[in-house]
Amino acid sequence: MESKSDLRLESRNRFKMNSLDRLAEKSKHICDQVIANSYFQKAKSIAAFYPSNTEPQINTILQKCLDLDKTLSLPYSNNGTDYSLVSLTSLESLRPGPYKINQAPSHLHETDKKNIDLWLIPGLAFTKEGDRLGHGKGIYDRLLANSSGQKIGLCFDFQVFDELPVDEFDFKLDKVFFS
Repeated sequence: MESKSDLRLESRNRFKMNSLDRLAEKSKHICDQVIANSYFQKAKSIAAFYPSNTEPQINTILQKCLDLDKTLSLPYSNNGTDYSLVSLTSLESLRPGPYKINQAPSHLHETDKKNIDLWLIPGLAFTKEGDRLGHGKGIYDRLLANSSGQKIGLCFDFQVFDELPVDEFDFKLDKVFFS
């Protein structure tokens, strides 16, 4: 099996082989899958991510959460290491945070991760069985520790691998949506 660093590099190289139009089409399909899923429809509180330019663009999902009066929480960090969740009422309030990824402003209400019904999780590589490989910083490993709720990975089809190396602190996803 390839090492985690080799798999991260392979995933990034696969991403570069896709046009922006193709990635936008795939992102739309992923959003449609999530919004139609019963996990999403039943969830009252959703933790999600604001996408970087190498992740599925899920702004449609984020806005749908707000439109349906679901509690939407995004990760927040002031240092790029320690993260918490804060609830959001508008996408317009987002500001650049660590790694140049938009995040909620710090003055918003912190969300108790035990109250999250559904987690939407990014990554660099996934298996159909729910294994996940992130960027190697452990952000989601720490965020998901002692959390509740369904955990869904969102990725492009070229980020799905047959197997991934997993460690004892890696968590298993309940489902992976890809296109």
